[in-house]
Amino acid sequence: MGYALVSKERCGWSVKRVGVVRLKAEEPLSHRLLTVYRTLSRWCRQWRPDGLVVEDLHIRPYGQKSVLTLAQCVGLLYLVAAENRLPIATYPMTTVKKVVSGDGSRPRSFLWSFLVQYVTLPRSLKQIEPDAVDALALAVCHLLLNRQKAVTSK
Repeated sequence: MGYALVSKERCGWSVKRVGVVRLKAEEPLSHRLLTVYRTLSRWCRQWRPDGLVVEDLHIRPYGQKSVLTLAQCVGLLYLVAAENRLPIATYPMTTVKKVVSGDGSRPRSFLWSFLVQYVTLPRSLKQIEPDAVDALALAVCHLLLNRQKAVTSK
């Protein structure tokens, strides 16, 4: 599960945290979901975000089992958001790609080259995994679509 924490700075947006939560496939699903819940809850207490953003799920004829597992994780995200009184936004990946790159049909692999134009990355960041790129793209998309709100909210 990818995550990204982006904050508003005087001269743009800065990435404070970005990465992937690793779950062990051999663990029972209930343990993996508990790990996701505890991790998200801890981060909300520690980082105090203004809101959460998640990708809209879409169901394809194949991979329905993985979509159900993802849906359970998204449900936990909604629960953590409710517990912390945080607004939650959702966007389909086609919208994210269109807002970030200008073309919703581009492959996800193109997102990174556009993201670095919008945010300042930590100097210690050497590489970023695809799930983390997706999380960062979701955050940037949300900030771009809500630019006025983000600028005036504090």
